[in-house]
Amino acid sequence: MKSLGSPCNCSRLRLSFNAKCPETPVLNWLHAKADHLNEELGCLKLFFAAFLAIAMLVVAWLVQNYLSVDSAIIVGAFIVISVVTYLLVWIIRYVYKRIEQLGDF
Repeated sequence: MKSLGSPCNCSRLRLSFNAKCPETPVLNWLHAKADHLNEELGCLKLFFAAFLAIAMLVVAWLVQNYLSVDSAIIVGAFIVISVVTYLLVWIIRYVYKRIEQLGDF
């Protein structure tokens, strides 16, 4: 770590805590933005896993019980599967956009 009196090395994109360097606030902001995107991607992984588990559970329940339940419940299960599948696709697209933004840093 550099001391406060040493010249900064901003051209190598290393975070510096040098108060005299004019580029330090920009680099700190970029680092904070990248951290924020990483946290958001982690949260989206959690939602993706939860929605995937819901879809798999509903499909497994439907396969086991389609002969013994009312047709309205089967239609409801298909609606749940459709909505969850749409949410999974939306999450994947959103994650790819965020990964592309993260790659710009």
